[in-house]
Parts: sequence; structure tokens; C-alpha cells
Amino acid sequence: MDEFVAIVLAYPTFIYSLFASAALLYWLISLLGLGVDALADADVDFAIDVDLDVGADVDVGADVDVGADVDVDAGDALEDASADNVRFGSIAGLLGALRLRHAPLSITMSLLWSTGWLLSTIGMIYLAPELGVLGPTVVGVGALVLAIPLTSAMTYPLRPIYRVQRGTQRRDFLGLTAIVRSNANPGDTVQVRLLGEHAGTLLRVRVDSGVTKGTEVLLVDYDESGRYVAEPMAESPDSDARG
Repeated sequence: MDEFVAIVLAYPTFIYSLFASAALLYWLISLLGLGVDALADADVDFAIDVDLDVGADVDVGADVDVGADVDVDAGDALEDASADNVRFGSIAGLLGALRLRHAPLSITMSLLWSTGWLLSTIGMIYLAPELGVLGPTVVGVGALVLAIPLTSAMTYPLRPIYRVQRGTQRRDFLGLTAIVRSNANPGDTVQVRLLGEHAGTLLRVRVDSGVTKGTEVLLVDYDESGRYVAEPMAESPDSDARG
């Protein structure tokens, strides 16, 4: 037992122990309902109270100066937010390259450090004594290298659960066919019922030529007002190409 504790608290396992402990603390706080949002709200309340107290001591004539300070602080905040977005994008790109974006960051990092801790502990017990002076460093680096693909494999089954679903967009309907639900003159707006994978969906479209109820049309474009433009299948370019 003493040997195990010594390994856990020694280099390089101590590094993994530190991050794994931080991950464990995060999950304990989450389970207790003391999320990060609650702490952030407390910080905001504190900041507001301080501003009110300071404002009470400021002379009316100094209001302009206070406003100038607020503007400068807002600009700095925007710059900081932009820098944070760049850093977050770089981290996301790195995680994507390592195939570590199958699950939320909290789950992925928790598994990564826990797996690294386990591999480092085992390596220090069985492998490091055979490698001499460089043993701890080799074990520490090797644990991280092996933990990355193992974490990717463990989080991959979670991918369908956390996949971002993209809503249907306007351009997704272009090229689909539909059935006209009433007679219409050239330039009129008429209701149509889509066919295919979006069967049953009703849309309002503009027809540039006269159509009758039951005519099959093709959605070819949408105009500046956002309405779809449809052409009878007999007149559409795709129909002529198939003919």
C-alpha cells in the first residue's frame, strides 16, 4: 500500500492524479447541485454591489468620467471575448484532430485523465524499473499517448447521443418535387405538398406559368421575398434532360 501511495504522489503519476482529482471534484460539485452557473451568479451579484457602493461616493459631476470608463471596459471585454473564441476554436480543432470530440468536453477530459492515471500507475509499477533513469518520463508520455486513442474508443459509442442536429434550412427544399393543391395563374402564389423525404410538408410557392390542381412541380429557386419558385415538371430543365 505504501508503494502504491508513493507512486501516485510521485512523478509522473502525480500529474495525472492532479487532473483526475480535479475532474472528480467537478463531478462531485455537479452532483451536489453547486454548478458553475451558481458561482458565476454570485460573482455577478458581488460586482453589482461594489459598483453601487462606489457610485454612491462619486460626485454628480464625475458621471461623464465614469461613463468613459465603462466604454473602455466594454471594449476590453469584447477583445477578451474574441481572444477566448480564438483559443476555444484552437482547442476544438486539436480535439477534433485527436478524435476526442465524440462527447462533451467534461466527459472526454475526465476519461482522458483517469485513463492516463491508470496507465501511468501500472507503468510505474511494472515498466519504469526496467527503463532506468528515463523510466518515469517514458511512462508519463506513453500513458498520455495510449490514453488518447483509448478515450476516443470509449467516447465513440456516445457520439449519436451528443451529435448536433441541424434543423431543416430553406435551401434543403430546392430540387424537390411537389404536388399543386389548387389551380393558379402565372405569377400567382399557390400551396403545394412536397413529395419524397419531406412528403406531406406544405409550402407556399410562386409559379411563373399556369398550373392546375394535381400538377407536379419542381422547386427551382426562391425570390427576394423568400418565396419558393416552382416550375411544372414538363417545363423544368431537369425534366427536359431526363426526356
